[in-house]
Amino acid sequence: MAPILPVADAAPRFVHAFAVPFDDADAAGIVFFARTYTYAHRAYEAYLRHIGLDEFFSSARFVCPFVHTEADHKNPMRPGENLEVEVWLEKLGTSSMTFRYRILVGKSEKAEVRMVSVFVDPTTFTTIPIPDDIRAALQP
Repeated sequence: MAPILPVADAAPRFVHAFAVPFDDADAAGIVFFARTYTYAHRAYEAYLRHIGLDEFFSSARFVCPFVHTEADHKNPMRPGENLEVEVWLEKLGTSSMTFRYRILVGKSEKAEVRMVSVFVDPTTFTTIPIPDDIRAALQP
């Protein structure tokens, strides 16, 4: 499988930092693999707030479920480690968007994640175009 990250010299749009909670780990002291998605989603939420989309998850105009996710686990994450989750907007389509994430502790790469979501009408769950105000906020 090819690496899922954007070109190495591209700067992330946003970096979300936090410490790994103790209760995210198993008895071996290693973070449960599914938390990788939790950490990416936390960064996603923080990024959306950072660009002024505070009401993204409570909008009556749309919902934006994930339709594809993937993760490559590189090195174990452990409780107390200070993570940095780098965020890139890889693609902004007509009705979908693809975000990529790289999870690091210092220079040690822990995981890479890609998540694709699609804008849909909250009543009919049919695909709709990305609203203009959302598109404007997401564009560089």
